Amino acid sequence: MPNQEGLETIREMVSRNPAVKIIAVSGSGRDGGMDYLRIAEAFGAVSTLQKPFGPEDLLRLVRQTQAAAAQ
Repeated sequence: MPNQEGLETIREMVSRNPAVKIIAVSGSGRDGGMDYLRIAEAFGAVSTLQKPFGPEDLLRLVRQTQAAAAQ
């Protein structure tokens, strides 16, 4: 991202709209992929996905996130 790191974006989005549902995706990141995704969850991401993944993995996670939001 050109002007902002993903974690900063998550924090800003959650501060503007606490109900936002964020799925964080990472292949690595500064601190390594798993640490980055763990931090993303701490900052407000509702789900995470580690690269590499297939389209079916993303669709499953989006559907799960939508179903949880509807409850």
